[in-house]
Amino acid sequence: MMTIIGTTEDDIIVDQVTSQDTVDDFELGKDEVVDVKDKEIKPVNPCCKGKKLRVLDIDYTLFDHHLHEFLTAAYAEYDIILWSATSMKCVELKMGELGVLNNPNYKITGLLDHLAMITSYIAQNTIMFNDLRRNFVMNPQNGLKIRPFRKAHVNRDKDDELIMLTQYLLAIAELDDLSSLDHSRWETFTEDNVKRRRHT
Repeated sequence: MMTIIGTTEDDIIVDQVTSQDTVDDFELGKDEVVDVKDKEIKPVNPCCKGKKLRVLDIDYTLFDHHLHEFLTAAYAEYDIILWSATSMKCVELKMGELGVLNNPNYKITGLLDHLAMITSYIAQNTIMFNDLRRNFVMNPQNGLKIRPFRKAHVNRDKDDELIMLTQYLLAIAELDDLSSLDHSRWETFTEDNVKRRRHT
């Protein structure tokens, strides 16, 4: 079973932009306590038998200009669940605007909000991407911290992280246990590492 936690917007230190067009969609306050035993995944498409799971944080992770190429390439090997520390309404709105929910090149398995626990996958077949390491506290061996994609108008041509992550995901897709990897070293991982692991 995988447990996902999030960080409230107040706890995230970022360059604050004051704009009347900015909507604060992080609805959970620090003092709100939520007791969750099981949270159903909002299904979008059925799980694919034998595929591993990739959980992606939406906020500052998926808002990237290589998004569709990244999801298309990884979909061949992974079921994709999108997660956010916001409400389900915001998750659906954001993903709808990005054209992710009905893209013909890949299928999103499900959506999760701030109440998420995933019971149908285990640590060995799950990898989670997030720009905040503390969001992996319940499953640190499954977390891969990525650099947040901010200031898109400035960084659009400089940020190739999703392209490099695609290569990593495809390289590790056939491994039996993703939790045994040191995901903090993902940038140095190569196909040769996979071949050596398979023969040991």
